[in-house]
Amino acid sequence: MKLLPLIGALLLLTAPVQANEEFDEVCITSDVALKLCVGMLCKLNEKGLITPEEFDAEYHEIKLRIKYAEPGWKVYLLGLWNNGIELALGYYPNCPIIP
Repeated sequence: MKLLPLIGALLLLTAPVQANEEFDEVCITSDVALKLCVGMLCKLNEKGLITPEEFDAEYHEIKLRIKYAEPGWKVYLLGLWNNGIELALGYYPNCPIIP
């Protein structure tokens, strides 16, 4: 079951990098999307497809969207975000994402 989000993230890596502009919007659309986004950020960073600055910008944008989500949804998203980070760090231990 833990492989499913990472397989999805790897499939998403075939998408053009220009899709990066709406990345943060897509990440909070569902629980699976949020977990995939965490893994994808780490994978893109590891492959050198995004700069450290782009990584930080996307990371902070997602965190802001979670912060300003509706109260009930915010608690749910924070739990998923933390779960996604743990999963991603298991596969990408050098990922600069902060738990």
